Amino acid sequence: MVDALKAETNHSKNTEAKDYSSNYESRTKEELYELAKDYDIQGRSTMNKEELIQALRDYRSEEVAEPAPAKSTINYENRTKEELYELAKENEIEGRSTMNKEELIEALRDH
Repeated sequence: MVDALKAETNHSKNTEAKDYSSNYESRTKEELYELAKDYDIQGRSTMNKEELIQALRDYRSEEVAEPAPAKSTINYENRTKEELYELAKENEIEGRSTMNKEELIEALRDH
């Protein structure tokens, strides 16, 4: 029984380490910024730590309330041309090296 409780405790700790949704306060501003970047939270570059925490919590509550958006509705406009190029490269989109930002967005949406 003790071993089972220890295993559950270790599982909970591992899950929490991977899931940044809990205990945002213990994270650095840089960690919160990276997580906000992963979630494509707009305005993150001008937010302080408390604002990042609130934005992440808001995002998580919306994520639970609404289904994830379709791939074609991803907001590519907030990404840099370099980020779009890397996404196009990952998706093996041909002609990406000659595309401008708008063309990269269109190609990613069509992919």
